[in-house]
Amino acid sequence: MSQVSFRFLQAITNPITDDHVTVGVLHWDGNRLRFAHDSSQVSGRQTLELALEAIQKQVESSSPNPAEPNLKKVFEVAEGDGSLLKWADVRCGLTSNSNQHFRDLVTIAGIKDDHPDIELDNGCRLTWCERCQSYWQCGCE
Repeated sequence: MSQVSFRFLQAITNPITDDHVTVGVLHWDGNRLRFAHDSSQVSGRQTLELALEAIQKQVESSSPNPAEPNLKKVFEVAEGDGSLLKWADVRCGLTSNSNQHFRDLVTIAGIKDDHPDIELDNGCRLTWCERCQSYWQCGCE
Protein backbone atom coordinates (compact mmCIF):
# COMPACT_ATOMS: atom_id res chain seq x y z
CA MET A 1 0.00 0.00 0.00
CA SER A 2 1.23 3.48 -0.76
CA GLN A 3 0.24 6.77 0.79
CA VAL A 4 -1.48 9.35 -1.39
CA SER A 5 -2.66 12.87 -0.72
CA PHE A 6 -4.98 14.99 -2.79
CA ARG A 7 -7.09 18.10 -2.82
CA PHE A 8 -9.87 19.46 -4.96
CA LEU A 9 -9.95 22.87 -6.62
CA GLN A 10 -13.31 24.58 -6.63
CA ALA A 11 -14.63 27.54 -8.60
CA ILE A 12 -16.98 29.80 -6.70
CA THR A 13 -19.99 30.24 -8.99
CA ASN A 14 -21.94 32.51 -6.64
CA PRO A 15 -19.93 34.38 -4.00
CA ILE A 16 -23.07 35.49 -2.16
CA THR A 17 -24.40 31.96 -1.57
CA ASP A 18 -20.95 30.32 -1.68
CA ASP A 19 -22.09 27.95 -4.44
CA HIS A 20 -19.17 26.19 -6.06
CA VAL A 21 -18.25 23.49 -8.55
CA THR A 22 -15.18 21.26 -8.52
CA VAL A 23 -12.94 22.13 -11.47
CA GLY A 24 -9.72 20.31 -10.57
CA VAL A 25 -8.02 17.62 -8.55
CA LEU A 26 -4.37 17.64 -7.47
CA HIS A 27 -2.89 14.26 -6.51
CA TRP A 28 0.48 13.24 -5.01
CA ASP A 29 1.60 9.65 -4.49
CA GLY A 30 5.22 10.24 -3.51
CA ASN A 31 6.39 9.65 -7.08
CA ARG A 32 4.13 11.66 -9.28
CA LEU A 33 2.24 14.92 -8.98
CA ARG A 34 -0.88 15.03 -11.16
CA PHE A 35 -3.54 17.59 -11.92
CA ALA A 36 -6.74 17.08 -13.91
CA HIS A 37 -9.12 19.92 -14.60
CA ASP A 38 -12.35 20.73 -16.38
CA SER A 39 -14.03 24.13 -16.65
CA SER A 40 -17.00 23.01 -18.75
CA GLN A 41 -19.47 23.38 -15.87
CA VAL A 42 -18.70 27.10 -15.40
CA SER A 43 -20.15 29.78 -17.66
CA GLY A 44 -17.86 32.54 -18.96
CA ARG A 45 -14.87 30.30 -18.36
CA GLN A 46 -12.12 31.87 -20.48
CA THR A 47 -10.30 33.35 -17.50
CA LEU A 48 -10.86 30.18 -15.47
CA GLU A 49 -9.38 28.07 -18.25
CA LEU A 50 -6.28 30.28 -18.31
CA ALA A 51 -5.86 29.83 -14.56
CA LEU A 52 -6.30 26.04 -14.81
CA GLU A 53 -3.78 25.83 -17.65
CA ALA A 54 -1.30 27.86 -15.58
CA ILE A 55 -1.71 25.41 -12.68
CA GLN A 56 -1.26 22.50 -15.11
CA LYS A 57 2.02 24.03 -16.38
CA GLN A 58 3.25 24.52 -12.80
CA VAL A 59 2.51 20.87 -12.03
CA GLU A 60 4.26 19.67 -15.18
CA SER A 61 7.35 21.78 -14.52
CA SER A 62 7.63 20.96 -10.82
CA SER A 63 10.11 18.43 -9.51
CA PRO A 64 8.81 17.45 -6.07
CA ASN A 65 10.92 15.69 -3.47
CA PRO A 66 9.75 12.06 -3.33
CA ALA A 67 10.61 11.95 0.37
CA GLU A 68 8.08 14.70 1.13
CA PRO A 69 4.68 13.19 1.94
CA ASN A 70 2.92 16.52 2.56
CA LEU A 71 1.09 17.75 -0.55
CA LYS A 72 0.98 21.28 0.91
CA LYS A 73 4.80 21.35 0.81
CA VAL A 74 5.10 19.52 -2.52
CA PHE A 75 2.88 22.01 -4.34
CA GLU A 76 2.29 25.27 -2.49
CA VAL A 77 -0.79 27.25 -3.47
CA ALA A 78 -2.31 30.54 -2.41
CA GLU A 79 -5.05 29.85 0.10
CA GLY A 80 -7.73 31.97 1.65
CA ASP A 81 -10.76 34.01 0.74
CA GLY A 82 -10.96 36.66 -1.93
CA SER A 83 -10.61 34.54 -5.03
CA LEU A 84 -13.09 32.76 -7.23
CA LEU A 85 -10.87 29.67 -6.99
CA LYS A 86 -10.59 27.88 -3.67
CA TRP A 87 -8.50 24.84 -2.71
CA ALA A 88 -10.18 22.27 -0.47
CA ASP A 89 -8.30 20.76 2.45
CA VAL A 90 -5.65 18.15 1.75
CA ARG A 91 -6.89 14.60 2.27
CA CYS A 92 -4.69 11.54 2.73
CA GLY A 93 -5.19 7.84 2.30
CA LEU A 94 -3.65 4.50 1.39
CA THR A 95 -4.04 2.76 -1.94
CA SER A 96 -2.66 -0.27 -3.73
CA ASN A 97 -2.89 1.50 -7.12
CA SER A 98 -2.25 5.25 -7.17
CA ASN A 99 -3.05 5.53 -10.90
CA GLN A 100 -6.50 4.03 -10.36
CA HIS A 101 -6.98 6.18 -7.24
CA PHE A 102 -6.34 9.33 -9.27
CA ARG A 103 -8.70 8.21 -12.06
CA ASP A 104 -11.38 7.43 -9.45
CA LEU A 105 -11.05 10.91 -7.93
CA VAL A 106 -11.35 12.50 -11.36
CA THR A 107 -14.53 10.50 -11.99
CA ILE A 108 -16.00 11.22 -8.54
CA ALA A 109 -15.37 14.94 -9.01
CA GLY A 110 -17.15 14.89 -12.37
CA ILE A 111 -14.07 16.11 -14.19
CA LYS A 112 -13.95 15.23 -17.87
CA ASP A 113 -10.34 14.22 -18.40
CA ASP A 114 -9.91 14.49 -22.17
CA HIS A 115 -6.40 13.06 -22.07
CA PRO A 116 -6.06 10.33 -19.44
CA ASP A 117 -2.74 8.56 -18.99
CA ILE A 118 -2.42 5.33 -20.93
CA GLU A 119 -0.69 2.42 -19.22
CA LEU A 120 1.08 0.00 -21.54
CA ASP A 121 1.36 -3.75 -20.97
CA ASN A 122 5.06 -3.41 -20.07
CA GLY A 123 4.26 -1.06 -17.15
CA CYS A 124 5.30 2.12 -18.96
CA ARG A 125 2.81 4.93 -19.34
CA LEU A 126 1.97 7.53 -21.95
CA THR A 127 1.18 10.95 -20.52
CA TRP A 128 -0.54 13.86 -22.27
CA CYS A 129 1.49 17.07 -22.59
CA GLU A 130 -0.68 20.19 -22.91
CA ARG A 131 2.19 22.25 -24.30
CA CYS A 132 3.06 19.77 -27.07
CA GLN A 133 -0.55 18.60 -27.49
CA SER A 134 0.63 15.00 -27.71
CA TYR A 135 1.38 11.94 -25.60
CA TRP A 136 4.91 11.18 -24.40
CA GLN A 137 6.36 8.00 -22.96
CA CYS A 138 7.74 7.82 -19.44
CA GLY A 139 11.25 6.83 -20.61
CA CYS A 140 11.51 3.38 -19.08
CA GLU A 141 12.92 0.56 -21.20
